[in-house]
Amino acid sequence: PALIKQSDGKGKAFFPTKAEEIIEEVLKKIFTEQNLGVHDPRKVESWVKFSYSMIRRELKNKGCERKYSQIKHSLEVMSKCVLTVYEDGKEIYIGSILQDYCSVDRAEYLADTEALHVARFPIFISHAVNTLQARQFNYARFLGCEEQLTRWIYKRLINRFVNANYMNTYHFLYSDMKQASGLLRLKDEKDNRKKVLSSLEELKEKGVILTYETEERKEGRKIAEVKYTLTAHSEFIAEQKAANKRENLQAVEAKKQGLLVDKSSPR
Repeated sequence: PALIKQSDGKGKAFFPTKAEEIIEEVLKKIFTEQNLGVHDPRKVESWVKFSYSMIRRELKNKGCERKYSQIKHSLEVMSKCVLTVYEDGKEIYIGSILQDYCSVDRAEYLADTEALHVARFPIFISHAVNTLQARQFNYARFLGCEEQLTRWIYKRLINRFVNANYMNTYHFLYSDMKQASGLLRLKDEKDNRKKVLSSLEELKEKGVILTYETEERKEGRKIAEVKYTLTAHSEFIAEQKAANKRENLQAVEAKKQGLLVDKSSPR
């Protein structure tokens, strides 16, 4: 967690929440659309320049309004919390959500209203940019999802259900989702399974999936596993086709420029 000093002088620990997740997506948008991003392919580094006002304006436009103090707090959490990533039981990454964060205080801003905050994204984002694996998706829909698990499933569908059409389906197991997401931590597994169904219903409402089916696998009277099979909605199918087209165009352009795209994992 991020240890942040409070008004009484004591430190308090904060974990990243929905607020920080959404602000991270806003910063990615600023990086790509407002010419405020700097990417160094040789060093595999991606930097973004921004102001509180940019973030607040974007959040307000998407119905996720935050006060300046809340934005400041979220950025502090993102820069001070430490994430550890493991692969096959081996620690492969330690770092914060926002690295090398250089903030601008009020006095500096009043002296120069063009002054901006600067931060570096984690290597996984920079690697995705370098290897053309950062997929296009419906940003407004993502921000509009109420449940964190809904957003997690949606992101997984974006990256894995790339050939979505009316003839195929996508399936996953409850156990895999529980382990990978870290979002199913209720004591009663029955409540966790209800949480999954709630997220799938939200994905239906948002036009991501058309239908879903559940297959319970029991050991005696106990539910040992659940398989979920999803059928894509026409809106999601169209968006995935558009994302695939853009990815192919990027690959063609990279080839024309003589760029060698290495899609191996970052190390």
